Amino acid sequence: ANPSLSTAVTVTPTAGGAAVYTGAITADGTEHDIFVDSSKRYKVTASATGYADATFTTTAGDTVDAVALTVVQPGSLTVNVTDGATPANPVGGASVSLSGGPSSPLDGTTDGTGAVTFSNLAPGSYTVTVTKSGTPALSGTGSGTVTAGGTATVPITVS
Repeated sequence: ANPSLSTAVTVTPTAGGAAVYTGAITADGTEHDIFVDSSKRYKVTASATGYADATFTTTAGDTVDAVALTVVQPGSLTVNVTDGATPANPVGGASVSLSGGPSSPLDGTTDGTGAVTFSNLAPGSYTVTVTKSGTPALSGTGSGTVTAGGTATVPITVS
């Protein structure tokens, strides 16, 4: 644990509306009791500067005695898109979508070098889908795993 890390905690109704609790918890393990209407669902979010948010959603009617949320350093995922030629050519202007991971869905477009980077991602596994309109239309898929503080690279050849 980082003894200087202060974590902001927010509790909001999942149906929308204003936060019912906003506060800070320090890394020394200080506990805070938060009392809310147990007939409603709430999203508890812990966030700290430079770290990916951690969330927990309650179930209506349940009593939650304790929630342990751990904020982790975010990672990034770089997608490199090439065509099937020999040697391979970068494919700029391709649409890239991330799905299946905790920070998804996200969309981006490759630059002239065929690359796009998604930053500040929560660690986890992501599915990557690439499409490029034109004649012929190009597409491809791949996957990558983002680790805390790390950078994953996913090469995709479209055809």
